[in-house]
Amino acid sequence: MRRRGPVGVNVLVACAAAVSFAISPVRAASQMDRELTVVTVGLADARYGVSVPDVTTAYFSVLEPLTLNCQPLNYIYLDTTNSGAFPGQAYQMILLAKQSGKKLTRVDYEQRGPAGQCFLRLIQLD
Repeated sequence: MRRRGPVGVNVLVACAAAVSFAISPVRAASQMDRELTVVTVGLADARYGVSVPDVTTAYFSVLEPLTLNCQPLNYIYLDTTNSGAFPGQAYQMILLAKQSGKKLTRVDYEQRGPAGQCFLRLIQLD
């Protein structure tokens, strides 16, 4: 007959695994949607709890339902903490799509954190 370890050790290992899973960082869910009509374009500051304090954040929404349940109101935010040119150039493309009535042919975004906010990763306008 094979001897097993004490029950207390098995319980301790199981509890340690559960705790490490519970405190692990929330992973971002990524998605690509196509043929989206821009409905709303806007800017928000830190008072609205959107991004980083003292940083203005751009956002937009689309007519078609998004695959991910982006919070709040199905907005997709532009991460303006990025020091590169992407946020400004993407915002210009979104404004162009809104003004011209053209659809965004591809939008890649990711959902981050417990609040469920979505952030733009790639945008395409044909």
